[in-house]
Amino acid sequence: MVGQSPTNFGLDQSRWTLKALREKIEAFKDYSLGGVWQVLKKIGVRHLRARQYVHSPDPAYQAKVEYLLQQIRSHNRGEQEIYFLDQLTVYLQPTIGYDWSPASQKQPLCRLGHYSNKTFRICGALNGLTGQTHYLIRHKIKVPTIIQFFEELTLKHPQKTIWVILDNWPVHFHPDVLAALAPQQSPFPIILPKSWQHLKPKAKFKGKNLPVQLLFLPTYASWLNPIEKMWRWLKQDLLHNHRLVDQWDALKIKVEQWFAQPGHQNQPLLQYVGLRALQSPFYRPFADVSSNMSKNAF
Repeated sequence: MVGQSPTNFGLDQSRWTLKALREKIEAFKDYSLGGVWQVLKKIGVRHLRARQYVHSPDPAYQAKVEYLLQQIRSHNRGEQEIYFLDQLTVYLQPTIGYDWSPASQKQPLCRLGHYSNKTFRICGALNGLTGQTHYLIRHKIKVPTIIQFFEELTLKHPQKTIWVILDNWPVHFHPDVLAALAPQQSPFPIILPKSWQHLKPKAKFKGKNLPVQLLFLPTYASWLNPIEKMWRWLKQDLLHNHRLVDQWDALKIKVEQWFAQPGHQNQPLLQYVGLRALQSPFYRPFADVSSNMSKNAF
């Protein structure tokens, strides 16, 4: 009963009260409100402040999760690679994060620059088997960028099929992108925006037949993509409170150096994002986190 809305039990109120619980639970009929509270405390039911959460609205949510788990667990490491892909926007102006500060100062200072804010984009992918990363830094991420990214992954893993787990940003399945890839095997239909449904792929992208299979996450379910935690690590290490507000090129170099550090590759990174590449069953956190929708990536 607790955990469900009182409206499901005929009450015209949004939250449970001790009085409402006494009214709806037969065993509490003869208890005072204080007595109801004592019983609830003994059985581990507490009065807590709510926290917000977002749940994917995808009607095929559970089916997509099960399909992804099936594909991941049946991978053949000698013939296949598994990548988690996402994009991040980096701002010239620092984002605000916690830091140590003298008590006399009350709050750490995060200096803003005198110029208008700028951004660049990172298209990144995390190998779920090895912890290696691959990335491109661009002013904007467009269709040719995504195709180039897949081409580079293919060159990195010759003679292998590359499964790429990613969100539903339309650019990921633009007709030009799909034309550059091998025929897709997902049982879930790709729904194009109406303005794209009659687009014909450009000739220069046809026939590439890149051995990349796209595995789409349920819509609006970023908590299922462990690369989100890699972005959090990058923000905590480099982007929160950074001092490079007037050094645009230096900030880009710092980001590239961050990816090159040994601690941000391989097993340390896999452990940080919750992947256990060499253990069985593979990628247990994927299933665990799907049952906890209140987790926020940042």
